[in-house]
Amino acid sequence: QPIAAPMTTADTLRSEGNALFKSGRYSEAEERYAAAIAALAGAPESEEARKCRLNRCACLLRLHGYEAARREAETVIEQSGGTAAKAHFRLGQCLDALHEPQAAAAALTQAIKLDPKAREPREALEAVRARLK
Repeated sequence: QPIAAPMTTADTLRSEGNALFKSGRYSEAEERYAAAIAALAGAPESEEARKCRLNRCACLLRLHGYEAARREAETVIEQSGGTAAKAHFRLGQCLDALHEPQAAAAALTQAIKLDPKAREPREALEAVRARLK
C-alpha cells in the first residue's frame, strides 16, 4: 500500500481535528488526531505524525489528561532527537499540571533555547518560576 493514502487520510483527519479544536470540541478533536496517528502507523516519525501528536497533546491538556499528554510530548521529543521546541513547551505544560515545577521549568527552558522568539514558553516559564518562589 503506498504511503500517500495514509498521508491523505491523516491530513484530512488532522484538518477535521483542527476545526474541532478551534470550536472548543477538544474530545472530538483528540479522537481525530488519534485516528490520524493510527493512520500513520507506517510512518510514525513523519512530520505529519509529529504535528498530530502535538495537537493531540494540546487536546489532552485541555481535557486534563496530563499523563497521556506527557507521553505524546515525550514521543515527539524522542523522535525529533530533542529538537522540537513545541514538544518541549507542551511537556512543560504537562509537568506543570502534574505539579512537577522543576521539571516543567527545565522543559520550558529547553523550548526557549530551541525557539527564542516564541512567546508562550516564556510566559509559561515566568508563571512556573513565580509559583516556585
